[in-house]
Amino acid sequence: MKKLLLSCFLALGIGANAQLTLSGDFEDASFSVPGVYIQFGGGTRSAAAACSGAQGGQLAISNTVTQTGWAIVPNAAGKYDSGKDINVSINYKKASTPQGTLHLALFKQDPVTSQWNISSLANVVLASAAITTCQTLSATIPGSSLDPSANYGFGAFYVKSSGNGNIYVDNINITQAEADAVPACTSFVSPLDGTVSSSGTVAMSWQGVFGANNYKLTVGSTSGGSDIYNATVTGYTAYVPLAKNTTYYAKVVPSNAIGDASGCSEISFTTNNVVAYCPAGAQSAAYEKITNVNFAGINNSSSALSTAPGYEDFTSKIGTVNKESSYTFTAACSVTTYAADQILVWIDFNQNGSFNDPGELVFSTTGLASTWTGNIAIPATALEGNTRMRIRVHDTSDGANATSCGNSTWGQVEDYTINILPKVLGVSTVNKDALTVYPNPFKDILRISDVKNVKSISVSDVSGRQVKTLAPAAELNLSSLNAGLYIVTLHMNDGSVKTVKAIKK
Repeated sequence: MKKLLLSCFLALGIGANAQLTLSGDFEDASFSVPGVYIQFGGGTRSAAAACSGAQGGQLAISNTVTQTGWAIVPNAAGKYDSGKDINVSINYKKASTPQGTLHLALFKQDPVTSQWNISSLANVVLASAAITTCQTLSATIPGSSLDPSANYGFGAFYVKSSGNGNIYVDNINITQAEADAVPACTSFVSPLDGTVSSSGTVAMSWQGVFGANNYKLTVGSTSGGSDIYNATVTGYTAYVPLAKNTTYYAKVVPSNAIGDASGCSEISFTTNNVVAYCPAGAQSAAYEKITNVNFAGINNSSSALSTAPGYEDFTSKIGTVNKESSYTFTAACSVTTYAADQILVWIDFNQNGSFNDPGELVFSTTGLASTWTGNIAIPATALEGNTRMRIRVHDTSDGANATSCGNSTWGQVEDYTINILPKVLGVSTVNKDALTVYPNPFKDILRISDVKNVKSISVSDVSGRQVKTLAPAAELNLSSLNAGLYIVTLHMNDGSVKTVKAIKK
């Protein structure tokens, strides 16, 4: 499946002088690498665009496409956040006719909308005449001017003045010196020291710092502890399961190949009894979307349009299930589905705000289909009451995310509420449990409320010795027994038994 407008060749390396180099030349070697190259507006890979090798990037200008560009995204291949200056360059040429401005551009992604904001690093005004010999446009960005937590792209962006035709770019090159010291400490964004947080799966986040390749996060139930969470994280957020009404201690330590930051401080915070779930969704509004969910009384249809969001909250829709029962689950997807698509369903059976406990991934499948169907069993150990069900569709071959947290590139996540009730009892069990033996204590006659499913009755003393066997009857004459405690056993037609302690006065 090819859902990115283009993915291109890249060469990523660290030279002997500890320099990071990322170079994209549009060749075949790694054409399908996802997420590294982004095409804006209009254009494709073209032999005519090559400045070296066989391929380059075309920017196609028309009456309807007046702005377009190519960007390479280093964070998809390797972090460029050492804090050192970044050198960026592109090669370009053009066909005759189009006139406009070609920018060597910095692209910064909005973390909320995923849209890209574009800044010009350098530019050249292009006249209508063809340029057949490749030219170079370059700039240097002070590394400390960038946000190490942000996602950046570097490349070319063309704005039309007049005329239609093709602009060509190739060899989008980025270089930056590696960090030469351990990184500084960072600080938490959420939760903050001394604050109260929700329980459940809590998103713990912190500021990025220059020179850090990763971050070592520990969370403990005691100061300095790591019994709750202890992992190295490459980004700036980790999803940590936390219990209700508990005090925790956390520390995050930036790290790189040279070593760890030193002297980083610990925070403490307390959870409340509000159970939170981690955010999840999809970055793109295009392609596969969940259009209907049918499960346990839920029959919910939602939009298949490309404007449908990557996450939809349907927790107001409630399905009802019983423990130790199985239910048919059906999910329909938009007509645009692919062979690598997958449906995943989780239910938080223990109501702790996490879908990562054993047995909580209750359904998964892959394959080209407009409808996926299966059975979901509710375990005997499930807690009764309302809990969360999460459904994800994603593309396993391109920007996949098979977890219950975070975003995939394509697809959608929907949340629902499931009300878990006790086990449904069989008819004979219901009748058995409904039986009452009275009065208790009794004098001579012991009565049974319903004997139609009783096969026989036996009476034993406290030593276990059977003292009487009787046929089923609504009234049992036990006048011959001495005063004391007796065990009355009702043998049911289905083979089960019910025992009652009765006291004879």
